[in-house]
Amino acid sequence: MPRIDVLIAQHNPTDLALTHQIFTQEGLGQYLYTVQDGEEALALLFGDRWELPPRLLLLDIRMPRVGGLEVLERVRADPHTRLVPVVMLSTAREEQEVSRCRQLGANSYVIKPAENQAFAATVTTISNYWLRLNRIPQH
Repeated sequence: MPRIDVLIAQHNPTDLALTHQIFTQEGLGQYLYTVQDGEEALALLFGDRWELPPRLLLLDIRMPRVGGLEVLERVRADPHTRLVPVVMLSTAREEQEVSRCRQLGANSYVIKPAENQAFAATVTTISNYWLRLNRIPQH
């Protein structure tokens, strides 16, 4: 069975590369997968059955083909992925979008800073909290 600890679904190639780099620098990149749209995320999540579900899913809300909200709905609807922590990433600050993500079961909604250094600090905080501090049940 393949292993996946973190799945990052992000359509912006610069943000995707920076996020991957940060997780790797933090020593969390061994079982890290990156995809550029929601369709790829769904194929990876539901194409194979994993021994354990991912420990973290980072979802960009606005992705081509299948958006982050659709991916979130599918993740929460499936018993194998229902409890996976999901962090939604967006540049949008609309309360309606934040509320919709929470209603669909997102664990967190994070505004992506536009500046690379601030974005890197945000990703570092996310990785440290969800993968080092936060405890989830072992399946």
